[in-house]
Amino acid sequence: MLRKESFIIFIAVILSMILCSCGGKNILHNEEGSQRADYSISKVSYSEKNVVINYPQLYNLSDINRQNSINRLIKNEALKVLNYYNSDIDSLTLEISYDIHWKGNNLLSIQYWGTGFNEGAAHPNNLLYTTNINMVSPSKVILADVINIDERFIKKFRSGEFKLFSPQLHDKAFIISSKDMYSLEELIGLFKNADSLDYVGTEKQSDIFSFFTKDALCISIPVSHAAGDHAELGFEYKSISDIIKGENNIWQDFKKEDMISTGTITSSYIKLKNRSDTAKSYLCSKYN
Repeated sequence: MLRKESFIIFIAVILSMILCSCGGKNILHNEEGSQRADYSISKVSYSEKNVVINYPQLYNLSDINRQNSINRLIKNEALKVLNYYNSDIDSLTLEISYDIHWKGNNLLSIQYWGTGFNEGAAHPNNLLYTTNINMVSPSKVILADVINIDERFIKKFRSGEFKLFSPQLHDKAFIISSKDMYSLEELIGLFKNADSLDYVGTEKQSDIFSFFTKDALCISIPVSHAAGDHAELGFEYKSISDIIKGENNIWQDFKKEDMISTGTITSSYIKLKNRSDTAKSYLCSKYN
């Protein structure tokens, strides 16, 4: 009987370990910074006709004036997705959700995703955009604020020094070749214009957006509609330590001991784990 009970306990432990491992986070989606943030977040929805845009709002921040400024900034940036659609809202069906990829005392990183469909259009658009907030300023953070976008960065991109969100949908060769038509200067310009919906309809529109996780600076780039409209990739912090603008206070969220030194992040202080890339696709089938 004792041997039987021991066997049952052993099986239970093994099953528990399997279930825990299945719930592991990949480097491109986590909120581990939430343990260090001194504020809370709730979901708010903007709704008009067939348009629903969900976005986060802060509460319990000790500085109420800073909290109000951040909340206004988040709302204004979330609603700018409407810049993609100049038509009457009566003909628009739009649904936007969000994920918090990093929640810290220096940085809040929000990713918005969903679909938009204009009456008479050939197909819906799969949308993805982001807002990164400097919690101290408070102000919006763009890609050019946190890394040096120069020939070194483009080399990292073109040599495939990144991991993919959905390797079953895209491979590195496809991602890199999708920008082959751009010269070095043009590609630098596209990444420097990242993280803005104000440029929609202008020559500065790049449709490139960035967000942060515990282990990686992630970037969403536009691809063809057949390929999903957007593709996400992540640069582990150790791979971009030479181009990080370490003087920006947002990097303090990722600091462990002397992780930030002489303007860069020392990769030895960042715990990077080898995790398999799990697929996360935002392709919508509701219109198919």
